[in-house]
Amino acid sequence: MFLGPRALKEVIEGIHGDELGIPTGWKCMDGLYKVVPGELTIVTGVPNSGKSEWIDALLCNINNQCGWKFVLCSMENKVRDHARKLLEKHIKKPFFDARYGGSVERMSKDEFEEGKEWLNESFHLIRCEDDCLPSIDWVLNLAKAAVLRHGVRGLVIDPYNELDHQRPP
Repeated sequence: MFLGPRALKEVIEGIHGDELGIPTGWKCMDGLYKVVPGELTIVTGVPNSGKSEWIDALLCNINNQCGWKFVLCSMENKVRDHARKLLEKHIKKPFFDARYGGSVERMSKDEFEEGKEWLNESFHLIRCEDDCLPSIDWVLNLAKAAVLRHGVRGLVIDPYNELDHQRPP
């Protein structure tokens, strides 16, 4: 099929560079992995090995570098705890005074207030009642709405195995 020089020019002018992936925020990782829009990434590992913490750090890095917004469907994290973890990664200071941190300064009230605005602009939560499992269709429909309403660029389902995988009869 021949589309002509104008079609080629439109393709070239429409390139944003995302096709090759956006950086993770860790130079040593970028040679091995980059986030490519439209592609699925699966993070696996043994329980309690830090998968969710790594994903949260990745989201904060991508938001910081590229301004992406995300939908989070996280069944294992309580909203308040998850927000605190994301704030700590964004501000790069602990929320609480930590014994293990020694002289590490905790975030100030001003940083906390700025962080709350950042959270509200950058992350949109999908939550389900405690007594039922969400279906993948339910999650994807809410994520589509967030794309249209808020300009969301990424979706995290953590963990995927918490979804209801029943197929309709």
